[in-house]
Amino acid sequence: QENQKEYDAFVQDIQRRGLRLVENFNTKEQREYTWQELPVHPDICIWLSPWMYLFQGDLRIWNFPLTTLHTYIPYGYFVASNADHTFTYDQYNQELHNLSWLIFQENAFSLQMAQKYCFSGNENCRYTGYPKMDAYFSATTKEPSLWTPLLEANGTPQAKKIIYSPHHSFTPQDIVTLSTFAQNGKLMLELAKKYRKETVWVFKPHPQLGMKAIRYGIFKSQAEWDAYLAAWETLPNATVQLTGEYHRLFQESDAILNDSASFMAEYLFVDKPMLQLRRHDQEFNEFGQMILQLLYQADGGDAAAIERFLQKVVFDGRDPKQPEREAFFAKYLDYYHATHHTAAENIFGSLYAQLVID
Repeated sequence: QENQKEYDAFVQDIQRRGLRLVENFNTKEQREYTWQELPVHPDICIWLSPWMYLFQGDLRIWNFPLTTLHTYIPYGYFVASNADHTFTYDQYNQELHNLSWLIFQENAFSLQMAQKYCFSGNENCRYTGYPKMDAYFSATTKEPSLWTPLLEANGTPQAKKIIYSPHHSFTPQDIVTLSTFAQNGKLMLELAKKYRKETVWVFKPHPQLGMKAIRYGIFKSQAEWDAYLAAWETLPNATVQLTGEYHRLFQESDAILNDSASFMAEYLFVDKPMLQLRRHDQEFNEFGQMILQLLYQADGGDAAAIERFLQKVVFDGRDPKQPEREAFFAKYLDYYHATHHTAAENIFGSLYAQLVID
């Protein structure tokens, strides 16, 4: 339901801008579509996902006319991998990567990753930055603050603002295994209660967490998952954000407790401390391993270690990893100061230079 609201809002925003929109109608019927039935034959296609199984019929890249120029904007920062590292190849060496005219890479190191893992190399890659992160280089935001009402309700203006963001991947069936929620979901609730005056919390799970937690028996039913969410909402110093934009949430926070993937890189944009919650079978690619060294780490089930992070880093303000984070960010992620443009401007500029100037 929340995803449908987001989609509807996106459609309305596109229409308000006066742009013609043909909705992805093929998801309403699970059947194959042919080019004769499709409403448009694109000159340029901008892909946001390399997973061709998500598309139907002739919408798969190998069925497009040869006149179509394919481009790709990665959907996140790729840091996670799996035991045999096939997931790393999946992020750089699918049909889309090899058939794309241009790929707009979100970080500088991904150029090296593409050269290493993609069959066709990185000649079609351009370092442009990540459009989702453009919000950090803009003076305006439409997002309401989730922290202000929490601080007011809690009655402690100086309370530390903490995000808890667990992933959904519990078993190798999920390709990667990152989530420590089974070990610490209840623990985080108890910490929020224990430090009610010292902290305010936003529980921001991966959108698939509830479904996966029920599937794997962490919750017996939807009712149990709903009760867990309600337990967060009933705390005077906490709330839940399941979907929606989170730039302001990150900017105004003081720390994050995380085992999600892309957030490892995204949170570096706000230069705040992260505690990466670990499990023995977590795997990371080269980029993820580099980022991991910049983060504070604790076993996801180690309550004492998690609490030490809160006390020493968050409450006392001791953050010795900050200089390393800032140096890494400047070298690999700060596309705005490297290019003097937002990612959206870089992408448009690349297309304009190739299609108009040439």
